[in-house]
This record gives sequence, structure tokens and C-alpha cells, in this order.
Amino acid sequence: MPGQYYIYIPFSEEENNSELLKAANGWEYNMRQIHASRAYINGAPFSSRKIPKIHNTGTTKPLSVLTKLDPDEYTLYVFGHSNAGVNKIFNIQGTQNPDRVELSAGQLATRLIGDGMPSNIKNLKIYACRGAQPGLAKRESGQLTTVYPPQELEKEEGEYYTAFKENKDNHLIQIKHPFAFLVYQALVTRGIEKVNVSGYWSPLIAETVGTGHMHKRTGTGSRPGQFRTTWPK
Repeated sequence: MPGQYYIYIPFSEEENNSELLKAANGWEYNMRQIHASRAYINGAPFSSRKIPKIHNTGTTKPLSVLTKLDPDEYTLYVFGHSNAGVNKIFNIQGTQNPDRVELSAGQLATRLIGDGMPSNIKNLKIYACRGAQPGLAKRESGQLTTVYPPQELEKEEGEYYTAFKENKDNHLIQIKHPFAFLVYQALVTRGIEKVNVSGYWSPLIAETVGTGHMHKRTGTGSRPGQFRTTWPK
């Protein structure tokens, strides 16, 4: 993705953002070490473009730093936890954890705008596990099967859409939209019309990115770009 990387944590210190902040700092540290090492070995100028600048909610409009930038020259990553077909991003894993805080796609969009995100932003990535993967909400009959990113089915508005899933009985099922698509939809309805919102349909790792790699990784060690979907298509 283009330009300087920025990380936004949509949870404040009072909302227990320490786990996400640790992951973001781990990514920043690893990338700094990688670039410093390569600059030394290759005798090239030190590049900081992919060393993320970290901001979190709870301070006064932390994303207002982006307003002076050309929207083609930065990418904003939103850090959090999610899952397939879940209209939520959360600060920590574990549904029974009393410290868990959840934001819907609409609440996240409102918080991004309230924290100063420019209306002309172009590149936003939801760095949360399976944020681009739809979920199976219910089925009439047949076996429960994995649902992979759809092609043209996101055209219906709302949290759910209905589609046929190919199986031996061709049953009608109801599928939940991916979280990243819902964020895209929420931003557009709030006037952020030029944004491209990306999500990933795989588990993700940030803090433990190996210093031998230039990119963050999926849970299986692959590059996340192989599992990325971007809206609008």
C-alpha cells in the first residue's frame, strides 16, 4: 500500500488497549530494526515509510495529523480483534472477559471521524482477524460449510444478505457481511466517499513479525496481501 503507514487503535487506555498497543509497538520496533539493518548492509539511506506511526483514541483528535498529508501518500491501519461475519471490533479476545469492549462498524466509523480522520482518506485497512470473511448466520437445512469472500453479494445494504451456497442440496442460507465491508458502508454513509477499505480473511499477527521479514504476517506465516479484500471492488 502507498506511502507512510499509520496505526490507529480505536480503544483508549481506559478501555484496556494495552494488548493492542503492545502489538502495534512490536510491529513498529521490528520494522525499525529491519530498515536500520538493511540500510547498514546495503549502504542505502534509512527508510521509515513502513515504520508505522501509532495513534490511539482518548487523546484530542489524534488522526488530525493526517489532514496535512496527501491522501495518496499514507495508509491507515485500524488495529483490533474481529472474526468472520462479526459486526464488531474488540479490544481483547474472549467473549466472557469483563474488560472486553466492542465497537460496531458504525461506532468505529463515528470514532474515526471524531478523532480527526480526514474526509478525503483513500487507504484504510482493518487489521483484525478474518475481518473480510463473511459468516454463516443461519441455514434452512444441509451441512454447515465454510463461506469464503463473496463476489457480487455485498450490493445489498444492511448487516445480512441472502444467497445460495453450492452444496449437494443447493439450500438457501443467510450470510453475514464481513466487518470490513460494513465499515466501508458506514464511512460512505457518513460522507467519506473516496475511501478504499481493506480487510483480511485469515488470522493475523503483528507483534511477532520476524525481523527477517518486511511485512506483517498471517497466523500461518503467509503475507496478508494474499488474503485481502478491498471495497469498493
